[in-house]
Amino acid sequence: MLRYLFILVLIFANSCGSQGADTDTSSKAVPGIYTLNEIIGGRAGGELKGDKLPFEETYKFRSDGTFIRLRKDQGQSIELTGTYELKSYASEQHIELSYDQNSDIVGNCSGKEKWESFYINEQNALQNNWMACDGPGYVYTRQ
Repeated sequence: MLRYLFILVLIFANSCGSQGADTDTSSKAVPGIYTLNEIIGGRAGGELKGDKLPFEETYKFRSDGTFIRLRKDQGQSIELTGTYELKSYASEQHIELSYDQNSDIVGNCSGKEKWESFYINEQNALQNNWMACDGPGYVYTRQ
């Protein structure tokens, strides 16, 4: 009888967990190196891939929760660093980035903030959430 009570308590405790976003450390997509593969939409619409991309960009996600973002554009390089956290919202996995410094290349809906958010799409690629506010959608594939 005590065993059944213990099982019921475990089930109850599990069902009363936090609502909304859960931290998820078992992502199917990170850590690793991700390269910009496609730019979708935004106000201009359309789609850019491969040689048509206006710049090269990579993210290196480390297993210690830090990342490096490197953009190469017309002979100039921009390197940003920060930390990331994996979250689950409903059935989607998200990566929330927090940058160590401000930069014009950080894209989010609230302006010049030091954070950015991505979700892991059906192809296990990273896609930013900037399209929700008419920004371009950047898609990064794992190397």
